[in-house]
Amino acid sequence: MAAGILLADTLGIEAVSMRRVGQNLGVEAMSLYHHVRGKDELLDAMVDGVIAEFPAPEGGLDWRGRLRSLVLGGYLVLIDHPWAASLGAIRPAIGPARQAFHDAVLRTLLEGGCPESLAHAALHAFDNHVFAFTLQEFHIESGARVAEPGHDRDAEFVFVLDVLLAGFERAIPGPPVL
Repeated sequence: MAAGILLADTLGIEAVSMRRVGQNLGVEAMSLYHHVRGKDELLDAMVDGVIAEFPAPEGGLDWRGRLRSLVLGGYLVLIDHPWAASLGAIRPAIGPARQAFHDAVLRTLLEGGCPESLAHAALHAFDNHVFAFTLQEFHIESGARVAEPGHDRDAEFVFVLDVLLAGFERAIPGPPVL
């Protein structure tokens, strides 16, 4: 998995093949099949390996601050692995790291008093924000970050994240949020 991630980061996701990963490891491609069933499983493992790099939420913050740090941390990791946002958005597999990210988002929301039904909707909103927004950052063909003069994409990500957080905070039953 790590060899595939390095290959994708260096040459792009289109360069990843069982043969090339095997060559980079100094083994025959067939020996990789003892670890993964094929390229699809390798790609799923690579995406999950990148998601495993998402930092844990910062401690000592309220639920909103923890969730903000968790989602922003995921976005910053995906910026370093442009191909992973694309695969993470289209691959059907949810690996252990993606599940742990989802669990952390849900746990944080529930600890903040969010009802389960609203937490489920919020999970999709935050997960989509991390992956879909990051996809918009890159030209899919080249993996190059889209540069627009005078436009701060990171600030835009944070702004939209804060809008999502404020909206879900207002939707949580309880005393009015001012």
